[in-house]
Amino acid sequence: MRWIVGPLFICLALVWIVGCGVKGDPLPPERPSELGRGKPAYNRGSTGIIYPELPPINRESLEEEEENVPE
Repeated sequence: MRWIVGPLFICLALVWIVGCGVKGDPLPPERPSELGRGKPAYNRGSTGIIYPELPPINRESLEEEEENVPE
C-alpha cells in the first residue's frame, strides 16, 4: 500500500498543474473591438410612429375646473 502513495501523489500533482487553467496575468486584446455598427441612425426611431392629433386646451375651461374643485 505504501508504494502506491508516491506515484499517486505525483499523478495528482501533475493533474493539478496541467489542469489549473491559463497561467500568468491576463493580457489586453491586441486591437480593441469596435462598438456598434458604425454611424448611428436616430432618424429610424420615429419614422413608423403615428402621432394622434390632440384637441386644443382651452385655458378658460381649466380655470373653471379649478374653481369648482371642492376643498
